[in-house]
Amino acid sequence: MEQATLWITPALDTVLIVLLVFGLWRLGRDPSASWRVREQRLGEISADLRALVAQAEGLARDLDTKLAGHHDRLRAALVAAETAARHAGEKPDSESDVIDRVHALAATAMPIEDIARRLGMPVAEVRVLVGLRTARGASAPGGGMPGKLRSA
Repeated sequence: MEQATLWITPALDTVLIVLLVFGLWRLGRDPSASWRVREQRLGEISADLRALVAQAEGLARDLDTKLAGHHDRLRAALVAAETAARHAGEKPDSESDVIDRVHALAATAMPIEDIARRLGMPVAEVRVLVGLRTARGASAPGGGMPGKLRSA
């Protein structure tokens, strides 16, 4: 037993000294430095995320504005289509009403095909009505189209 105590004491002292040196070496490297680096990276990531959120909110506002404009355009197109459908379903009471509507639309310089489409008439009939008006206006005293003076 005496021999065991002779070598155990220096062995334990050596182990204790090694552990003490290891502990001092670990404490010698600044452990808070690695935490500072991690915190700095997390701060940068947080700042990047805030910037991305702000950018996404701005894009969302722009998209809302564009969608509202698109909605308004579609609403106007729907109203126009409903109005056109309502007018297409209406039939004038007499032939003179049809002729007056053709002449009124022709006076706005609307193409004949558009007049025919709007009134639901064949293009050939619209051409005849517009041609008759032009011929009637040319044979009338004072010249062609009403409101225009004839040059000498």
